[in-house]
Amino acid sequence: MYQSNFREAGGQALPTPVSAALVLFLPTACAIANDRNLCSVMDTDSICLQISNGLAQQVDDLMKIWIYAGYSKTEADQKIGILLKSLKASFYAFIKSENELLKELNSKIESQRQIVAEFCSLLCLPPYFPPHGLTTCQLLQDLTDKVSEMEQEKLHRKEEFQRLCREIITSSLQLGHSSDVIKRKLTKAVDVPSNEDIAGLKLVLDENNATLGPLVAQLNALQADIQRIAAEIAYVPKTEREKSLLHLESNGREATPDKMLNGQEEVFNVDEEIRRTAERLKGALPNETDLEELKTMRLSLVKEKARLVGTCEELKAYLESMWKRLQKPEEECEVFLKNCEAFTPHSLQLLQTEADACRKERLQTIATYLPSVKAELLDLARTCCLENQESSNLAKIEAKERQDGGVELLDYLEHRIEELKVVYQQHRRVYEAIAAFQTSFNALQQVEQRLKDPSILSNRGGILLKTEKEKKKLLKEVEKSEKETLAAIGEYEAEKGQPFVLSNGKTFVQAVEEQRNAAAVSMRGGRASSAVGRRPFSAGHPASQLC
Repeated sequence: MYQSNFREAGGQALPTPVSAALVLFLPTACAIANDRNLCSVMDTDSICLQISNGLAQQVDDLMKIWIYAGYSKTEADQKIGILLKSLKASFYAFIKSENELLKELNSKIESQRQIVAEFCSLLCLPPYFPPHGLTTCQLLQDLTDKVSEMEQEKLHRKEEFQRLCREIITSSLQLGHSSDVIKRKLTKAVDVPSNEDIAGLKLVLDENNATLGPLVAQLNALQADIQRIAAEIAYVPKTEREKSLLHLESNGREATPDKMLNGQEEVFNVDEEIRRTAERLKGALPNETDLEELKTMRLSLVKEKARLVGTCEELKAYLESMWKRLQKPEEECEVFLKNCEAFTPHSLQLLQTEADACRKERLQTIATYLPSVKAELLDLARTCCLENQESSNLAKIEAKERQDGGVELLDYLEHRIEELKVVYQQHRRVYEAIAAFQTSFNALQQVEQRLKDPSILSNRGGILLKTEKEKKKLLKEVEKSEKETLAAIGEYEAEKGQPFVLSNGKTFVQAVEEQRNAAAVSMRGGRASSAVGRRPFSAGHPASQLC
């Protein structure tokens, strides 16, 4: 009955006559959209498609009703006309609301323009003209951003103005100027100064500082050092004079305002600031007595800091060794050290208390603690190429100290460990070079053992080629580390005036030669074993070690 045009909407065909109403109505709506020049991200076709898709289900429902009712073509056309009028009325109502919204946006734009103009006048800035070609929304956002920018500029100028005024007041009082003289210097000061006003205040401050000269510079440097060191070690002044010296700078040039601006209006009262600053300052120009007092105070604080740093570092190193010997949980130790990071009397007290507790605990667990300390000593002696000497000395002392429960032996072991640590630090380059050579030499022996294994000849996955490359690389490392070791030993012998010997009494060159000979003999033995079908000894345990 209703066979006519169809319109594609969201992949579905809309049957007419109802779709015909949309076909007639949508071009009108789209023409209105084109007249209003929508944003470039929208176009007529996309708007029409969205409206059509949105009404597809309702059109389908309406068609079912009309088919069920059995309206004639004339009746259906009449109802379509009524529907079209209703749709147009709704569309025009929506357009009206959009126009009202646009009026509100334009009103906001005008308001923001006025604010920007007022800021430009207040801050002595040239008029601001937004870029051409902006849409209404873009223009409003641009003006809003400009207002925020100017508010920050206003706040910055007020803060800079107040800082300069405080600096001028402080330096003028140090020069002995009266309140009237200071006020005349600040005649250019206004609530929201221009850049020229700020530049003028900077010139006044520069003149004051040039007059104050080296005395004030020295005073400020001393006060800054005292405050910094006192803060680092949590120093508490012991006398009123020390207290005034310690807080002189913070009450003067670096004074913090009683009220921060934080975007709020604050009137700077010159008379009140002069009064407050004069009360905090001792007087006019600092004299030599003031400077000598400050120097003495700084020297005492420097010595106290050095004492705290040195003592705390020693205690931390001692505690790390004690914790390792006592097998303390690492997490607890890290938390404790974090609480003692600052070099203050409180940290020192905590470290001393923990050290005393560890000393008591070591005696309570001497049965397990003593072997741990002994092993630590021998390991350190091995690193310092003194293993034989220390083993011999230790055996003699153990024979004498078996009757006192091991307390004196324990004291000796701990004391000797600290001595060897000093020895190691003094000649660290030599010991590290020897260790590096030994590591490279052992790795080379392992590679050579793998090359003598008959199974490598199968060359699966290029193992033989990779192992040969590894051997060449290790040969270079061994040669390089040997040269570096000989150079370090040469410096040692030049400094000490005596030859450097290992714990076995041999020189490094002699020990290396013996080690190479032993390795060669071991390799020949390995080849013989491989020839009869047996695997050579593990390459992870070299035949000999230098120290």
